[in-house]
Amino acid sequence: MELKTFVSELSLSRKALILAIIAVIVAVCLASVFSGCVKEEEIPMEETRQLVIPPELEPEAVLPGFGGEIFYECNYEVGNGNNKCDDVQFFAELHELENGFIKGYVRTYSTYVPRSGKEIGIAYPLLRILVMKYQTPETAVEAFNLYTERIDLKYLVIEGVKIRWDKHTHEPIVYILQSNNFIIYIDGSDEPCTDAVSRIIELYSVPIDNKY
Repeated sequence: MELKTFVSELSLSRKALILAIIAVIVAVCLASVFSGCVKEEEIPMEETRQLVIPPELEPEAVLPGFGGEIFYECNYEVGNGNNKCDDVQFFAELHELENGFIKGYVRTYSTYVPRSGKEIGIAYPLLRILVMKYQTPETAVEAFNLYTERIDLKYLVIEGVKIRWDKHTHEPIVYILQSNNFIIYIDGSDEPCTDAVSRIIELYSVPIDNKY
């Protein structure tokens, strides 16, 4: 009896030891997984580049020709009685961004050709780009901060450049960029908007430590 009891107790001890080892292994694995997730969330993508748009450009000259030929465009200038570009004026007044604002340009695509080459068909909203020019870089930064803080846009790093963006279900994606005297607002469907942002970054971005 004593031998059987001893063997039984030894068997239970081994089972308990095995279970304990398994529990430790599982705990370590889970800790590693969650630790990796936390680290991934806490460590932002590295910002290595910045946008430098020449301040002497007119708003309509900021955007190069891309995305195809089917789009509507319009110019707006403060104080010009012949303005018909309601999109720009409405956007500036709605978000109280008119302080220091002098000129604007809007381009709205009904079809769009991304760099992949496959045309995106007619959709609404497909892609709208507003380029707003301010008297000074300081007034542009003030308007940019006012707008992004008011609607709580998140930070995102694309191709080394930190911008602001947001995306809600059943709503257009929104990107907003700022450089020198300019604010560029982009909204619409995901693929054309992201492609347009990438093209602008490719055209105007320089390394952060670059002296310009």
